[in-house]
Amino acid sequence: MKTRPLHTLGSLSIAFVLAWVASFPVPAKDSHFGEITFPNTTSGEGHTGGSTSLPALVGNRDRNDNFCLGFGDPIPDYILVLDEDVNQLAIQVDSQGHDTTLIVQGPDERTLYCADDTELGPDARLTLPEGKAGRYRIWVGAAEPGVNWTYKLSVEP
Repeated sequence: MKTRPLHTLGSLSIAFVLAWVASFPVPAKDSHFGEITFPNTTSGEGHTGGSTSLPALVGNRDRNDNFCLGFGDPIPDYILVLDEDVNQLAIQVDSQGHDTTLIVQGPDERTLYCADDTELGPDARLTLPEGKAGRYRIWVGAAEPGVNWTYKLSVEP
C-alpha cells in the first residue's frame, strides 16, 4: 500500500483525523493558578472572575455555619497541599481593598470553610483551626459576578 502525505489526503480524511484526535479526553484542569505546597510555598497571585455562584457549586454554609458567598469559576483558583497535619492555618486575600470572598474545601470534599469581609476591610480572611494533610481546593470569589480583580493569596501558620 502506497501512503500519501497528510496534506494530499482529501478533506474528508483530514476531518476524520481531526475528529479522532478530538475524541481523546483532555485531562481536567485542577486549578487556574496552580498549587501552594505549604510550608514550601506560602503565597500565590491570581484574579477573580466568573459568574458562577460559588455557594451553588460547593454549599451555602461552612462547618461553622458561616455563609459561603461570592461568584467565581467552577474550577478552583488554587490547590493547597498539606503534606502533614498543621495546628492552624490562616488564608488571606489581598486585592487592594476589593470585596472578595474565600471558600476552602477540605480534602474530604465535604468540609467547607468560608469567609467574607474582615474587621480590617472587604478582603476575605479565614483561619483553619486544624489542617489535616491533603489537598484543599481554594476559590477566591468576588461579591459581584464577572468582575476581574487581581489578588495575592497568602497562607500562614
